[in-house]
Amino acid sequence: MKSLYESLKIGNLIGKYLTDKETEEESVELKKLLEQKENGNDLFNTISNKKKIIDSIDEFERYDIKEGWAIFIESLSKQSRKKMFFRWKVAASIIIIVTFSSLTFNYFSENKIDTIEISKQILPGVPKAFIELSNGTKFDLQDLDEQQQKKLAQETGIVVKNNIVRYSETGHQLKNASEFLTLVVPRGGEFQLILSDGTKVWLNAESRLEYPSKFTANNRLVKLTGEAYFSVTKDSNRPFVVNLQNMDIEVLGTEFNVSAYNDDNLIKTTLVEGKVLIKNNSNPVLKDQILSPGEQLSFDKNKNTTEVNKVNVYEYIAWKEGRFVFEHRTLEEITKILGRWYDVDFVFKSDDLKNSYFFGEFLRYEDISNVKKILNMTDTQIEYKQINRTIEISKK
Repeated sequence: MKSLYESLKIGNLIGKYLTDKETEEESVELKKLLEQKENGNDLFNTISNKKKIIDSIDEFERYDIKEGWAIFIESLSKQSRKKMFFRWKVAASIIIIVTFSSLTFNYFSENKIDTIEISKQILPGVPKAFIELSNGTKFDLQDLDEQQQKKLAQETGIVVKNNIVRYSETGHQLKNASEFLTLVVPRGGEFQLILSDGTKVWLNAESRLEYPSKFTANNRLVKLTGEAYFSVTKDSNRPFVVNLQNMDIEVLGTEFNVSAYNDDNLIKTTLVEGKVLIKNNSNPVLKDQILSPGEQLSFDKNKNTTEVNKVNVYEYIAWKEGRFVFEHRTLEEITKILGRWYDVDFVFKSDDLKNSYFFGEFLRYEDISNVKKILNMTDTQIEYKQINRTIEISKK
């Protein structure tokens, strides 16, 4: 019964945490228990989820307790001890969620936060994108029926399966194979792409990649705006080139991350493995740069200068692995990244707040409220006020 006792204890501590009634000792104990318990963070996120709190209360209020108890008692005689114990564990989990959902709901009510506001969660991004043809035709990749899939394959030579765009020879009728297609990922989205040569591309939110449905015999050229991670298939006869607004990145076979958003002053290329050659197109005086693994080249668009530094590569590729990692990043940088992923706007009530430095690591698929809690651990004097899909940042 140890695991059952621990689940009940964790539920109790989470309830106190949500209602700001926990002591310092209880906070330490909760963190320790969650780290020790398998799927402890999942349990925490489930109970902390405001939408699930409301849904749990609604379901609890609709449930016929007398009828349920009668069915449960009748079933006891038909169950083995092992099955009975399992039922008790399930029941205990429901009790934890319903009890502390009610507790938290009462707390929200006492503080005059209505259920409409609670339900307006800002959720993380999801796989979504659309393909745009040169003639202006668009295919929404989230909503493709069988007929549209067939048409897409015929006109572009690609298929979409498991949120990945892949090249396909079947039924390809595109007259000019070198004609560029555009994969567009909006704010609050992400998507994957496998090019005709086998190169894999992960596109981050608010990004677009122009590419031919099939590479020619002479080169492999793509054009990027936004952020992408490339795992390039080696081909000594055809260098792979990523064209940006101000530079070209040329490789044979390697893995690297590129962040080149229009509203960012810096274009950052971070090399994971292999080598890349970076050619500056806006200033011919600047020499070509060759990066080694673990190095990052930053190009300043305003100053037209470049700088190469050794960096913690994981910080810049963690988004592909489902995490956010920030090491000594300004709040302005962080909010730009979060704004694209959660599709929200951040407003600073004071410009000096933009240059506050933060450290933190958290799951990319968490509700944004958990993100704000972690950021508050770095600077407790900053507060966040949410108004629909806008978050105001100010000093307390």
